[in-house]
Amino acid sequence: APPTTRGAAANDNTQQDGSADDSVDTYDGPDDYPTDRWDVFTALNSASYRGSCCAADKADGTTTTPALPSTPGLRINNIGKIPLPVVSDSHAAKAIKSNAWKIEDKSYHKVYQIEPHTMKIRNPAWEASLKNLVKTAAYKLGVDPTRLTAELDMLLYMDKGSRVDRCRNADEGGNIFGTLLVQLPSIFTGGKMHLFSGNEEDEEDDEEDGDTMSTFNLGASREAEFSCHFMCHYADVEYEIEKIKSGSRMLLRYSLHFRGQTKPTARLLNSSMSPLKWSLNMLPRMDRIILVPLATSYTPISLMQHGINALSDHHRANAEAIKVAGKGWKLLIVNAKMSHTQLSSGYHGHVTYSNSTSSIEQIFDEHGDDVSLPQKWLKKVVDFDTLSEDDEDEGMMLSHDDGYSDIWGRFKSHTSSRRGYHYDEEEEATKKLYEATFLLAYDTSSEETELKCLSGCEGVAEVSDKVVATRDYGLLKRLLSTVETKEKSKFTVRSCGMLLQMMTRSTGKAVLSSSRITLANRILLGLSTSFEPSEELYETVLAAVKTFGHDELSGSISKLLGDETRMHGHELSVFLHRADFILNLNKCLESESNHLEKSISDLTSHGKTRISDSTVINVTIISMISHHGWEAMGNVVKASLDFMHKVSSKMLPDLMNRARLLWKFRRRYNQGYNFIQACLVDFVVPFVAGLKVNSTPTVIGYMNGQHKRLFMKLIRFVIEYGKKDELHGFGLFAIKTETLLSALLKAIAESNVGMASQVMLRDILNKCLVQRSVTMRSGWPNHTKEDGISVHPSSHVRKFLEAYPDMVKKTDGDGRLTLHHAVDSTSAPFEAVMDVFEANPKSVSVRDPVSGLYPFMLAASNDNIAASFSLLLADPSLVLGGTQVDTIDSNKKRKRSPSMG
Repeated sequence: APPTTRGAAANDNTQQDGSADDSVDTYDGPDDYPTDRWDVFTALNSASYRGSCCAADKADGTTTTPALPSTPGLRINNIGKIPLPVVSDSHAAKAIKSNAWKIEDKSYHKVYQIEPHTMKIRNPAWEASLKNLVKTAAYKLGVDPTRLTAELDMLLYMDKGSRVDRCRNADEGGNIFGTLLVQLPSIFTGGKMHLFSGNEEDEEDDEEDGDTMSTFNLGASREAEFSCHFMCHYADVEYEIEKIKSGSRMLLRYSLHFRGQTKPTARLLNSSMSPLKWSLNMLPRMDRIILVPLATSYTPISLMQHGINALSDHHRANAEAIKVAGKGWKLLIVNAKMSHTQLSSGYHGHVTYSNSTSSIEQIFDEHGDDVSLPQKWLKKVVDFDTLSEDDEDEGMMLSHDDGYSDIWGRFKSHTSSRRGYHYDEEEEATKKLYEATFLLAYDTSSEETELKCLSGCEGVAEVSDKVVATRDYGLLKRLLSTVETKEKSKFTVRSCGMLLQMMTRSTGKAVLSSSRITLANRILLGLSTSFEPSEELYETVLAAVKTFGHDELSGSISKLLGDETRMHGHELSVFLHRADFILNLNKCLESESNHLEKSISDLTSHGKTRISDSTVINVTIISMISHHGWEAMGNVVKASLDFMHKVSSKMLPDLMNRARLLWKFRRRYNQGYNFIQACLVDFVVPFVAGLKVNSTPTVIGYMNGQHKRLFMKLIRFVIEYGKKDELHGFGLFAIKTETLLSALLKAIAESNVGMASQVMLRDILNKCLVQRSVTMRSGWPNHTKEDGISVHPSSHVRKFLEAYPDMVKKTDGDGRLTLHHAVDSTSAPFEAVMDVFEANPKSVSVRDPVSGLYPFMLAASNDNIAASFSLLLADPSLVLGGTQVDTIDSNKKRKRSPSMG
């Protein structure tokens, strides 16, 4: 079990009152007995008493303590009205001492008392103010204010030389559980008050060995002259007052009476508060921020007017408990809102969707000041997630109940609407808006490091800059602990690179080499999975490998490269940078790693579906080949080209860049010729698709511009390797407009693409044009028909034949004429067939060498009956006696040509 710790003093103004530090140690690492927020939640809820053994403050209304009148109207029998402050050696001071009893006690030295029945306080506001002060004292001491009353015991007068040695008030029994001292306006120096633990086990210790709980000066030498101060403590707490060095002090001593069966004691309070102190101060640094739901909403006006005093008794008790238990913690009051949206369907309201968003609206300190601006960093840090007993990355909210009413209270507004249907059931959308107040507390010693990191990578970057600037390795370890624990707190690429450079460049004995290696690994593993390392970071990692050795960093490098989430949605350029790093890394190893295969797999599975800048990709690949060589780059090139084909863009600039890269590979690297050839064949499909979707001026620009030669090579590939769909698509592209067809024919005729231009023109006519029909297009001239104005279906063929009338007389590699291609298609228009026939009438009597049929027969077999009849009329002798057809071997099955459409 954790050791019992002594309670810290509740003190609204530590600097003014000079309270001593608590003795509770704080947790800085993963060892010993770390706690979590669940422990804090349990300890806070189970605490019977929530406060401190003692407390002090000034009572002028400038703090959370209510004001007491600075002119109480004090009158003493036989003296009269006492002017405050009383000046030592004055007539009033001498009169007080002459009418007072000198306390005869071995612990009290030169201390005088005046009995309560011999004096009066005439200020009518005193009693009401005192009641408010007693209520504050109850909060400070951790008891129910409704059960506490105060009774005046005496007036104490002290002047130069007066002191009280360590002692404890006599046990008067009954229901007296503590003491309240009200210091009236006084002028003095010295006289500090020390309070000690009231535990019985300390009684046997020497006084010098007692643990100091708190030290208060109650405004000595400063503010004591102008206002009242107070100090309260439990009856079983020992105290002492140092010697008054000058001036005089007047104190009203009240007995605090508690109505209840069990009288509170300092021992009971320490026992009740010890678990909370332990759980708070032993939290890991990155978890030292908590949110306590109040399940109600305090208005900004009430908080600004009253601060912490606006809270109910129960809420105030929780606030005081946290203030006392948290060493160096800051307490704030937060107003927040939450919007909850829910979709439900069906008679029973089955929930199909639910979502909540929470945000901080205003932040107040204990005094009621709006500190939203200076504390705005909390809006990025605070989460409103509740606790889970088994969840390592638990929420900040000290509540295990996800019920909105238990945390946010009753909703402030509610709207609902019908949103169509969900699986044939009507769906209803409801939206509820909640507003609530929370206590927010955090450890100020963690504010600039761990808590700043909770705001995300931006906060981590700020702390990283500080580490590098100061070369503070202790701060670095704290930073790494947070990064390793919190999912949202990770290094950016820049931060990771800076810290890793700091490790590789560290010299001297400041940090042992083994420690630097450990830190370097932790830094690498802390890089956010949202970021892919840059070229600069990869270079830094390589430098670290050369400094520390690959074996020392292999684990973190493997995790860095093996994380699939980094490749989700990334572009090809990211893969290439990673591949370049891996190839450089392999040069440092005796045997190659398998990182490259894993990266290729990630690219295939998770790569982005487009390429932003194909020009940059080309330059990068060529540069990498130049640096690493074709043999080492073979798999990288193959993966890159496969990816390009998979996510191929239809924009001509990207297509031309890809084609340029392929042609460069084909020309330079013989080792990969077959693969590159296959990639060129695959390229035909996206190229034809790109031709169809790009504008006519864009395409003509490529035909006639500086890329003309490459463009013609690609058309050659389409004709040579394109399948039926690609040839069909190219034909539609070519006849899109008359201007486009004219430009295409001209560009081909003027080009030198490695094969005869005439052959290329012939194949375009045979494979792509005669099968197509021009429809109503603005790019073709109209002509008059009996049924109105129309576009001639064979306008493109006529255009071609005007330029190249003899092309229909040339046979292709299979010995076929243009007429054979025209009639061997189900899509060729009648007009195109007849235009081709009229350009070469003799072709009607020439058998198709592929099918063995005459043109009229081939036309009939493809349902072009009109063309079949017209061709037969041109040469009826083809059917006389059937002698021509009988010459074909009857046992041979007719072969259908590949161009049949």
